[in-house]
Amino acid sequence: MVTALLKTPSGSRRLDLFALKQEAGHNPRRLAAIRERLLDHARAGALFCPACGGPVQPQLGDLGPWRFVHAKPSSNCPLASSRVRDLTKHALADELTRRYGGRVKRLRIDVPLPTRHGQVLWTPVAAQVDGLERVYEIWEEDRETVEEAKWRTQTHEAAGREVLWVLLKTSPHSPVYAWLEREARPYWTAIQEYVDAR
Repeated sequence: MVTALLKTPSGSRRLDLFALKQEAGHNPRRLAAIRERLLDHARAGALFCPACGGPVQPQLGDLGPWRFVHAKPSSNCPLASSRVRDLTKHALADELTRRYGGRVKRLRIDVPLPTRHGQVLWTPVAAQVDGLERVYEIWEEDRETVEEAKWRTQTHEAAGREVLWVLLKTSPHSPVYAWLEREARPYWTAIQEYVDAR
């Protein structure tokens, strides 16, 4: 996950690693200062998952995206994810920025979005593109069922959001392909390959 809650005596605030790293740009001093502050917060036990409330630790390597991981494995948390999934979130955000440039507004990763029924649906990537609210869901065959994908899609659409699926580690014979093709829904089989079924 790329977000965490920082809890201090004066309150709590959300940290977004993608935004922090973009803010620092390629300035090594700024990146080092951000890294040191995050490690200080981790040592103080002040970083928590925004979804389940469990403690998290930053992984801040020189290569690849920065991310938070649960201090203890948590299979029940909606933000618990694999390294591949986190890399995909960052690659997708970078691809949206490259592909749409200034047409992308409010690009966010690990986003809690409200549903019509007052629940929260955690979404990997959300953005406004050309004024339309879009969500980008990530499908991994070993993590989701087609029924869950349908439910997530219907929930987003009921709230007025367009949905695009990014398919990871998925066989072309998978039921999710059949569903997306049958429903004529757009999807990406990889970050570079966009299939507009409409």
